[in-house]
Amino acid sequence: MKQIYKIIIYYGLTFFIGTLITICLNINNKNINDIVSSFLGWIYFSAWSLSYYPQIILNYQNKNVEGISIDYYAYNIFDVSTYLLYNIFFYYNKTIQNQYKSFFHKSNLVEINDVAFSLHGFTLVCLTIFQIFYYNPKKKLSKTTIIIFSIIFTLLSIYFICCVKINSIYFSGMMFFYVLSIFKIILTIMKYTPQIYHNYKRNNTDGFAISNPLLDILGGIFSLSQVLFDSIIYHNSNGLLGDIVKLLLGILTIFFDIIFITQHFFLYKKNKKINNVYELYDDLPE
Repeated sequence: MKQIYKIIIYYGLTFFIGTLITICLNINNKNINDIVSSFLGWIYFSAWSLSYYPQIILNYQNKNVEGISIDYYAYNIFDVSTYLLYNIFFYYNKTIQNQYKSFFHKSNLVEINDVAFSLHGFTLVCLTIFQIFYYNPKKKLSKTTIIIFSIIFTLLSIYFICCVKINSIYFSGMMFFYVLSIFKIILTIMKYTPQIYHNYKRNNTDGFAISNPLLDILGGIFSLSQVLFDSIIYHNSNGLLGDIVKLLLGILTIFFDIIFITQHFFLYKKNKKINNVYELYDDLPE
């Protein structure tokens, strides 16, 4: 029951923050479509931003990180880093914007809330990784993860060199960040797997903040809603393909969050540890 109250508080806080930011940024805006798009964007920003805090708080309260997978956060830091670079360059860099417009014949759909979210997320993932090494400095990445990162960095380095040396729309700055976003989608698929397996191997979800996926799924729904709304209202069907990273990110987020929720509330519900760390689990601020 206490978990339900926590989720109600987090959801309420999400809508309060999102609505407040929308109002502040649209005081003089009379275009209802712009306001609705802004509202959808800032709600997803608020939900996904808040989703980082429960795990950080839980780690601090438990003084350990046994419930989370270090591989998950290794993928996560690359994930949020690439998303941050993608959003910054597509939102601020005029050359990238012009190359995109020339290729897709439309403006890209990256908005300021995308930049704000990715910067905020990068900061908090870095903080969580600091907690992992602070509470358990012996944790190491799996060989599989190291091999995958080596392959990805090699491929990206080769493509980056091609973009510098070859003058072509397919080897341009815009296309490099677009390819980077594709790798982000691939890593999004991969990054959840270690945590799902970690829960499966331990046969419980103790130490893993369930508020994270519950907020995550809300953010995914509103992220998808903003992309679809913008594409329909502004008659920019190419925007769905042009902002494929945001579209697929929302879909994949919802899919994997459903798996986490199923593990926590159904598969491993009866397998919770009762010891000094977890017996007050319901009282922890997830």
